[in-house]
Amino acid sequence: MTILQRIMEELNIREVHEIPTALTKALQDSNTCSVLLKAIKPYYSYEALLAEFEEHSADRKNYMQDYTPQCVLDIIGGITPGGNVRDVCAGIGGLSLAKFKADNTVTLRLEEYSKNAIAFMLLNLLMANINAEVVEKNVLTGEEHAYYKVESVASGFGQVTKINTLGSKKYDTVISNPPYSQSWVPQMDARFECYKLAPKSKADFAFILDGLYSLNASGTASFILPHGVLFRGQAEGDIRRKLIDNNLLDAVIGLPSNLFTNTSIPVCILVFEKNRANKDVLFIDAQKDFVKHKNKNIMTAEQVEKVIKAYKDRAEIARYSSNISVSTILDNDYNLNIPRYIDSFEPEEIPDAVQLAKDLNEINRESRTLGLEIAEMLKQLVCTDPDAKKEHDEFVKEFTEFLVSSDSACTVEEQEAVIKKIEDVKKYLLQKMFA
Repeated sequence: MTILQRIMEELNIREVHEIPTALTKALQDSNTCSVLLKAIKPYYSYEALLAEFEEHSADRKNYMQDYTPQCVLDIIGGITPGGNVRDVCAGIGGLSLAKFKADNTVTLRLEEYSKNAIAFMLLNLLMANINAEVVEKNVLTGEEHAYYKVESVASGFGQVTKINTLGSKKYDTVISNPPYSQSWVPQMDARFECYKLAPKSKADFAFILDGLYSLNASGTASFILPHGVLFRGQAEGDIRRKLIDNNLLDAVIGLPSNLFTNTSIPVCILVFEKNRANKDVLFIDAQKDFVKHKNKNIMTAEQVEKVIKAYKDRAEIARYSSNISVSTILDNDYNLNIPRYIDSFEPEEIPDAVQLAKDLNEINRESRTLGLEIAEMLKQLVCTDPDAKKEHDEFVKEFTEFLVSSDSACTVEEQEAVIKKIEDVKKYLLQKMFA
């Protein structure tokens, strides 16, 4: 039984599409909530709930929902400071949970537009038993529609209350994986003053400017975004230039492609910081740091930690990370495309010619030994009927041609393939001799 099936059973509903509404209502009733959380606990994990949500309840068409994989959650949790944290386009709460895991002293405010996502977000927060504010909000327009207060409880599960309003404030940290290149209706307000408006077909920089506006005087913001934000021109280019000239951009971190469920494109993390002490920009190229897992790529714990350490140390690592001056970025016309600043090309290792020759000679000796053994086996085979003799003669002819052709094998790999074939022939003859 999946966790969604258990939820449906507990809430006495038959259709998956009924879950968000029924779940949100149930979680606000303390008695129903307690019974439900106890019932689903054996089936629960964030990863299991995310997989079920992506399959049955996510709305990629309208909300461009690409939920953040665990390795990226861990990077964000590791590189961002704590304090008052605002999670923009929070989805089902993955970034906030990762941030709380890295620092359980944080205070959290999660903002999300999708009612479906909020239902599962509340469930995750209650299962984690942490304090948080949740706002149903269209971040681009600033419109807020509903407010929830989540509080931890000593008994082990949190409780949630719908409230009338939540006050606004400035934040120490903003974290966000917003919808990539989402269309919007550009409209100037206080968040975008002194900057051009992001184009209507791509709201990426609108999310960035919204996040920066909500920071306090020394706050930090981290955004997971497509690589297009690094180099696209016109209004986006003007915004990018001004952010760099104002010394707000702290780091650009390139991540591998094919990490996300619904898109194979590579993404990057842009880190901004107000009142920066540094005057350069740290570039990290982790695009080659991944392992294959089924049909996706994942980053190992070691690869994640490498990113976090390089960021915290502002480390200079060959073909991986470098601190780049603003003057160099200016020389590149404010284009932040990572290969302009980090040459990750690794020349192929030149083989040891002497050792290669020794390997080939050893393989040749082995193949000759095997050939002599097979020749001796052929002498011992006696054909007792015409069909067997015909097969024997054809085998000898083909095998002889094979031995002749194998002389042309000139690489270790080719020679090893020859030996494998000869060994297979030997197995065949042994079967014939003792049949």
